[in-house]
Amino acid sequence: MISHEEVQSSLFKKYNFLLKKSTIREISHDSGIQQTRIFRLLNGSEMKLSEYLIIKNRVDYLSARNSDIAELTMDCEALLSSYGIQKLSQQVERKVRLARLIMNNNCAKKAA
Repeated sequence: MISHEEVQSSLFKKYNFLLKKSTIREISHDSGIQQTRIFRLLNGSEMKLSEYLIIKNRVDYLSARNSDIAELTMDCEALLSSYGIQKLSQQVERKVRLARLIMNNNCAKKAA
């Protein structure tokens, strides 16, 4: 089972990657969460549900803005043959499996 620390850390990694801002002030300004609280969260304090939802909503918004995966999927279904869809699906599955392995490996290194 995944711990809340891993979920919180993963969420902040995604947020920082999408936001491309590394300072506490910029994160605070974007999220609306106070700077001192952002500092504590980045240093391991447990998130409140409201803080998690704020950051999760921002990640979802920034991801949607940076990715047209849903639109692209619909286009693939409409334009590609069943064989093309199958091959593309296999490639995506491999990418996801690789990302999970890397994430699990990083988590294992931190635990050790």
